[in-house]
Amino acid sequence: MSKQVDLKSVVLNEDGTLGDNFEALKKATLKKYGLDIKKGNDLQPYNLTSSGIFVIDLANFGGYPDNVGTMIHGVKSSGKSTASLLHIKETQIKYPNKKILYLAIEKGCFNKEWAEDLGVNLDDVIVIDDGFGAEQYITIMEEFIKTNSISLIVVDSTPELLPADEINKDIDKEQRMGSNARMCSLLITKYSKACVYLSQIENEFKNKKDVKFKAHKPSILFINQRREKMNTTYASAQLPGGNRLIHFPLVIMELKTSESGEEQSYVVKNTHTFNLGGANNRNKANGKLYETGEYDISTSKKHYRGVKGIVDDFSTVVKQSFKFNLSSGAGTSYYCCVFKDRRFKNHSEIEEAIVNDKKAYWLLKATIIAKARLENGMSLVPPDGLLQRCTREEIVEALSNAGYSVE
Repeated sequence: MSKQVDLKSVVLNEDGTLGDNFEALKKATLKKYGLDIKKGNDLQPYNLTSSGIFVIDLANFGGYPDNVGTMIHGVKSSGKSTASLLHIKETQIKYPNKKILYLAIEKGCFNKEWAEDLGVNLDDVIVIDDGFGAEQYITIMEEFIKTNSISLIVVDSTPELLPADEINKDIDKEQRMGSNARMCSLLITKYSKACVYLSQIENEFKNKKDVKFKAHKPSILFINQRREKMNTTYASAQLPGGNRLIHFPLVIMELKTSESGEEQSYVVKNTHTFNLGGANNRNKANGKLYETGEYDISTSKKHYRGVKGIVDDFSTVVKQSFKFNLSSGAGTSYYCCVFKDRRFKNHSEIEEAIVNDKKAYWLLKATIIAKARLENGMSLVPPDGLLQRCTREEIVEALSNAGYSVE
């Protein structure tokens, strides 16, 4: 690492008063710690990666924030692992040269067949499911982050993070309180430390012309389980993992399974709901457009779409496009901004058009979210210029087709 510098000599004047040479302080901090400090006006919004579920992306103005923590939680069979797999697929599309690290702490939680049905590229997913004790998982995670090859870490699930000595204890031996919280706190510490390490390495290579190194700090997705708190007069749900795990993620969202559709004893879809409101849930990255929503995932080829593992949100996308004035019409003549100079007889024809045209489907979703961002005082797209697999230029053209001018 670089030779350390005395920050006091940079920020203090000779008389001991605080100096105002910000650029010198910035340079010295970068040299000593590998951290790039910024003034408040220079802070950028977070880049976003799609959750893979349109209603969740719209509620969060584009998806989950990159390079920080997100938590999804719920009771058993509420769709948490499925939601994580859909987000993995979108992360792989956005960062094709990076790998996914899946810490399968809860044995058997990674379903290979279901992951394939959902579109995950299994060749680029590193699954760790043979660890014994939280310390092994945490050490492996730290080493993988330092390789600069990981785009997303999935921790499935945090309540299973227990130290090896706790697992080894006899049942009649005294169990220590708070062991899961300590391990969750340790995981966050090691994650943060490894990300700082990457920043320091990037700083080391900044002035070397023959070597280029761009640090990629992975996002981390925690899967948590709601547990009933029984030591009170009235049982109430709580999230395991301790206060640090609750405070660290910028986005916390609850999932539920509301119903299943059945056909001849086959379950053909699961209907899930999400909740960004309430005491435990939040979005500190972008705020939220709304707090709750519903989505369907097909679980069988007997689903009317004939495909297993799709998020059946086409009708919802079309409805939202009318709500945001990106589609319009009356009688037997309708228009949609992603199909220039094409007319449709009704809403259903627009829906079928985006079912058969994946590019138009993603562009319509991106344009809806971009319009929502503009209406709420945000930039059209995140700083990296990407939204829902689409570029800023594509979204601007679609908005222009609907009569909206964007500079």
